[in-house]
Amino acid sequence: MSILADRRQSTLLVAAVVLLSATLIAASRIGSGEAEIRPAAAVPDSSFAGIPQSGAALGDPKAPVTLVE
Repeated sequence: MSILADRRQSTLLVAAVVLLSATLIAASRIGSGEAEIRPAAAVPDSSFAGIPQSGAALGDPKAPVTLVE
């Protein structure tokens, strides 16, 4: 085989792998119900109702213990 034929075959192989990967990812997202991804902040969570919030920080900023995650 010539160098040009080898390069063309390699290019086609890479294109096929990329297309297959994209198809599998799309099928996985559609099948799992995650076709639309929303940021976590957009989903209301009632378990933190009544806890003061300042930006991303929850709770009293003068508390004796601080947990950073």
